[in-house]
Amino acid sequence: RDRLDFLAERAALPSGGGAPLSEAPGGMYDVAVVATSFVLPELLERALASVRRGGLVMLYGRTAAGDRLPGLACDLDRVRRSELAEPVTWRGRPALVGGSYGTTREDFDHALRTLSGTPDGLGVERLVTAEVSLPELPATLRRLSEERSFGKVLMRP
Repeated sequence: RDRLDFLAERAALPSGGGAPLSEAPGGMYDVAVVATSFVLPELLERALASVRRGGLVMLYGRTAAGDRLPGLACDLDRVRRSELAEPVTWRGRPALVGGSYGTTREDFDHALRTLSGTPDGLGVERLVTAEVSLPELPATLRRLSEERSFGKVLMRP
């Protein structure tokens, strides 16, 4: 809820607002992308529950060697790093788990074109909560690792 409140305060949600992932309807999406810093088990479970039969769960967040989800016969790290799409069964329903190891130069160029074509850069600047200089960065990173915070810190050289 606190993440949604943060985004709402900065007018960074679609017009319909947002809802916690736990409230998302199950079994109705063709694709769910797990694009968090780490592919956490509870997020992966929710993503698997949210896709229709045969839907794709795309792993974009970080995985580690041997990562697995109990009840899912899939080596998550191998799938993500090898950029595979592996058929799986989750709680009796077929699905695909796919992986993306990173972005390409073309992806980056496409993102820059998209951002430059919008009046407010898709709202990215609304998510900046602090600007720091390079000498301030180490202390800022330490502070951010010790507290729950949202938004982005912009480092200016």
